[in-house]
Amino acid sequence: LKQNVEVRLTLLDMQGREISVLQEQRQAAGDHAYIFEVGELTDGIYLYSLEAGGSRQIKRISVVK
Repeated sequence: LKQNVEVRLTLLDMQGREISVLQEQRQAAGDHAYIFEVGELTDGIYLYSLEAGGSRQIKRISVVK
């Protein structure tokens, strides 16, 4: 992050429906990492959405247990 901003990280199904809010808080400028447990998720492809500073990125994630 280039500056302190509100960050919202969510997990979505492939239809774009929100499954879980993984993180929602103000973050300081700099590099960040987030690790989450996939315990209750079934194997498959999911999306995660990262909203920060007025922009949004959506990426795919694969869960294989």
